Amino acid sequence: MPAAVDVARARSETPGCANVVHPNNAGAALTPAPVLDAVIDTVLRKAR
Repeated sequence: MPAAVDVARARSETPGCANVVHPNNAGAALTPAPVLDAVIDTVLRKAR
């Protein structure tokens, strides 16, 4: 049996949840804050 998802935690880690309703469309999802931070850090590091 799959592990339960902590929905409250997932919403708190996903900034886009505060502003939009995003239905699961073909497996697409809003990006959680830790992933956004990592991507932004990588782009900024490579831009130097």
